[in-house]
Amino acid sequence: MNEEVQENIENINENAENEKKGSAIEMLSKKIDEVLARIKSLEEENNNLRNELVAVKAQNEAKDAQIAKLDEELMMKDLEIEEVIGKIETMLSE
Repeated sequence: MNEEVQENIENINENAENEKKGSAIEMLSKKIDEVLARIKSLEEENNNLRNELVAVKAQNEAKDAQIAKLDEELMMKDLEIEEVIGKIETMLSE
């Protein structure tokens, strides 16, 4: 009977160890799932930010082109003004 009690104790200890291992594995599995979910979330955020950056760069290029066009128009207007002033000066000097 003593042998039987000893065997029951060993079985109980073995079951307890298996439960600890099982709960540790479950805990690690849960943590891995959390990390994977966080990585996926960060990847989505990264893609969204990348898309936003591309859009902002495109807007910036469009504005740069518009500024260049306006600068050219301004230079043309300055030339026209200089021509008009030159004609006025010529008329006044006659």
